[in-house]
Amino acid sequence: MTSAQSPAHALSAAGDRLPTAYDRPPQYAETIAERDTAVPMRDGVNLSVDIYRPAAAGTFPALLAFSIYNKDLQGPDYNATLPPQPAWSSLWTGLLEAGDTKFFVSRGYVHVIGSPRGVFKSDGGDRGSGTATI
Repeated sequence: MTSAQSPAHALSAAGDRLPTAYDRPPQYAETIAERDTAVPMRDGVNLSVDIYRPAAAGTFPALLAFSIYNKDLQGPDYNATLPPQPAWSSLWTGLLEAGDTKFFVSRGYVHVIGSPRGVFKSDGGDRGSGTATI
């Protein structure tokens, strides 16, 4: 990038390339998916999460994504139904906030995508609206 180019110009010119110099190659080809896993909270409410991990023995660091949007719309299955996205698209790295599960897992991360209390498949009320059941 020359001094005359702005970061916005560089991003818009990137097309479908990664907008970063991240160079860790994929190491794992297969993913194990555990969907709708109930995670109990101290008050007995269960939060619903999907867990995606490399199909390999060992321990891996985890990346946690929570959103007010349905977790089922943020995993790799739904993302695979969309056509290829340009780099500037909000869908390029995965639906909404969760990111690209296949990218993360292939590089040795566990990707956990969950729904907060009272959202879709998670139990309990929404604390933000004052309807929490404690």
